[in-house]
Amino acid sequence: MRPVLIAVTVLSTALAPGQARPAWSVQQTPGLDRVENLLDGVSCASATACTAVGGAIGGHKQIPVNLAEAWNGKSWSVQATPNPPTAGETFFEGVSCTSATTCTAAGYYDSTGRVLTLAERHSG
Repeated sequence: MRPVLIAVTVLSTALAPGQARPAWSVQQTPGLDRVENLLDGVSCASATACTAVGGAIGGHKQIPVNLAEAWNGKSWSVQATPNPPTAGETFFEGVSCTSATTCTAAGYYDSTGRVLTLAERHSG
């Protein structure tokens, strides 16, 4: 059985006295076709524009690769992420979105035995 990622969201609003509080809801995320899919950071510019990042481990050599997913208000979808040409292992550890279409993710990558900082920007 392949593990699946689970995302949990909550809506935050100002409540009048006696008004019901918003509740958490569970959402399944697609992940990559790997043994483990991990989300380490999330940023939302609005209720219909979130990006979650992390990494996926598995495949032929069990090497971690970047994972980025987008929330459109209804479902999560995997986003393609580039890697540096000399990257082996890559992993996003956080993300910040300044608008619905602009996010920057940060993490690390391994380049021939050296661990280096990785930052990628998504716009559009």
